[in-house]
Amino acid sequence: MARARKAAQRALDWHRLGRLDFCEPDAGRFPAIGLAMDVIRRGGGAGAVLNAANEVAVEAFLAGDIPFGRIVEIVGETVARVSSDRGESLDDIAALDGAARECARGQL
Repeated sequence: MARARKAAQRALDWHRLGRLDFCEPDAGRFPAIGLAMDVIRRGGGAGAVLNAANEVAVEAFLAGDIPFGRIVEIVGETVARVSSDRGESLDDIAALDGAARECARGQL
């Protein structure tokens, strides 16, 4: 993979910036935010499922196999399909990772 060239720019001066205002994220516009919040609420191995599915989907996007918008669809469907109740041991996480990758690949 080619390395991106670094743009010449000055360091950010936080004192000159003044203040930053943040607002509630729009989960309708950015569905991955809602998906991530759901995964946090689920707990267990849901984070491992999300991560594995995301890796598969992003790899497919970078290869030109799917459009960008399909990433969150594949990840969401995988999180919905793969039971992630167990996630207490490394063996559990490895099994969830494999199941999630298989599920995500099946959607490509």
